[in-house]
Amino acid sequence: MKKLHLFVILTLVIFQFSLSDSFAQDFTRWQLPQGAVARLGKGKLFEVKYSSDGNLIAVSTGIGVWLYDSDTGAEVALITGHTDAVECIAFSPDGKTLATGSNDNTIRLWDMETRTRKATLVRHLDDVRSLAFSPDGSTLASTSEDATVCLWDTETRRHKKTLTGHAGWGRAVAFSPDGKILASGNNDTTIRLWDANTGEHLKTLSEHGRAVTSIAFSPDGQTIVSGCDDGTVGLWETSTGKNKQIIAGHTWYVVSVAFSPDGETVASASWDNDIHLWNAHTGVQVKTLSGHTNHVVSVAYSPKGDTIASGSYDGTVRLWHARTGRETNAFVGHTRDVKTVAFSPDGNTLASGNSGGIVHLWDPRIGAYKNTLIGHVQTVGTVAFSPDGNTLASGSWDSTIRFWDPNTGQQKQTLTEHFNNVASVAFSADGSMFASGSYDNTVRLWNAQTGELLHTLNGHTDKVRAVAFSPDGNTLASGDGNNNILFWDPNTGAQEQKSSLQRILKKTVAHTNQITGLAFSPNGGTFASASDDRTIGLWNARTFGNKQMLKGHTWYVLSVAYSPHGDVIASCSWDKMVRCWDAHTGKHTTGFVGHTGYVLSVAFSPDGKLLASGSADGTVLLWDMSKFQPQTD
Repeated sequence: MKKLHLFVILTLVIFQFSLSDSFAQDFTRWQLPQGAVARLGKGKLFEVKYSSDGNLIAVSTGIGVWLYDSDTGAEVALITGHTDAVECIAFSPDGKTLATGSNDNTIRLWDMETRTRKATLVRHLDDVRSLAFSPDGSTLASTSEDATVCLWDTETRRHKKTLTGHAGWGRAVAFSPDGKILASGNNDTTIRLWDANTGEHLKTLSEHGRAVTSIAFSPDGQTIVSGCDDGTVGLWETSTGKNKQIIAGHTWYVVSVAFSPDGETVASASWDNDIHLWNAHTGVQVKTLSGHTNHVVSVAYSPKGDTIASGSYDGTVRLWHARTGRETNAFVGHTRDVKTVAFSPDGNTLASGNSGGIVHLWDPRIGAYKNTLIGHVQTVGTVAFSPDGNTLASGSWDSTIRFWDPNTGQQKQTLTEHFNNVASVAFSADGSMFASGSYDNTVRLWNAQTGELLHTLNGHTDKVRAVAFSPDGNTLASGDGNNNILFWDPNTGAQEQKSSLQRILKKTVAHTNQITGLAFSPNGGTFASASDDRTIGLWNARTFGNKQMLKGHTWYVLSVAYSPHGDVIASCSWDKMVRCWDAHTGKHTTGFVGHTGYVLSVAFSPDGKLLASGSADGTVLLWDMSKFQPQTD
């Protein structure tokens, strides 16, 4: 534990130093969508690959592909253009082309000299999961969750063949070194070998018991290595398809495998957070590379074979000395799905919680990283600052609430009364009370200073996903998975009369799906509700009557927020859109497009000039709201 603690501290120091140094390059402003002024975080990491000459490391992410200098770790470029996450990448043998495969079902080819798009290949009907160039570069192979393998002519950029036969999602493709055989791995537990020229099915390798996630050929082409969801690594004889060995060593999914250039060693990356190195001939484990603090999702050897690169959901790309196993460098800043965002009262700090159980603190004025708060062991789904800014609360799927000092990053207290996901937290305006909503169907009220549990509010019959205090502190609203919003007197914990919107709305218009977000207007006269029914409800906060239903999102609405002056309502959705509405008329005024993943949370800065949005693409975008000024009489 002492070693782990020391490693975490060292990692955070590296993280802070690297981001501060890199900010001089202004990469937080690279390739921004229209209306955005900065991007915090580099996106959810999927795959790492070396360029053909070994000078660059490409990292595919939720927003595009980052290119790093392989020696220094400096950011070189960000390639964007896909409308969804880029899950896979491949360099052409001559290094002049980069292929990217995306969850938008397309493949793009990029000129590596100009970093511009050369072509978009459209054929697959689902997420593209793996890409490989033939050794001569004339053919590109791709596989997809549509269960097919496609072959493309890289010169004409036309589709050549579609190979069918797999019964599940495609996960991996690889060419033999002589270019004659193409191997494909699939969720149907099999590896299929194909004639790379004719597309003829040659053999099916079926000894794996679960999904085949990754495959690679040895440099001499005589052996195939495969990774499997059962935690094993398979070695196969290419000519006969005979299984040579199934190696058990990992304790979770093996998601990436690679041969060393000399063919002597196999590297395997796993969700157990480790990389194992194996003797390619005997299958004996020779080394374990430990240091990642979350699932390792990709591993690659440098062309010279002296360095191993690995990418992890802990947000880092780490470089290892291939012979000693010593870590030599780390590239940082890749975050998991951003579930929640909140500004401090003075606007100098933005907190974001992600699916890795991490809370990041940022300076939104300059886009710089400030601190990382580590303690939760599951997704952080909600964060909130106390009115005085001296406490940050985070709620997690690990059922706990943690109080932090946002200035020092030190944990102050842990609240453990809930026994299921904590989905929403809020402080009262005077900072005396704190509310939490949980998937255990309860709302709990706490003394915000001491952490003492004051009341457990029972009344919901499904998971509580949202809580919000009125500005005067006399009302607490909570929304649940049964489409109900309840109102409580937080001073007594009693449910107010006429508090069930389900009861009232039988006469008007009700949400038809679960409540995902709540917010009171600054003057307390109106409150807004977000719902999975794709609408935002506006309600009279005194009579609880419905005023209006705002429609425009095409998928679940997950968060809603009022601007500080109360004239703008912001909402976000699984449709990847951030929308702004006139709070007085309900008219849709503008929309922000730029996230490549679901947008999960929105929050206004205290001065109303910035709107932050957190997304499943692993980033926070800061949007310029300066033109949306308060209305004046």
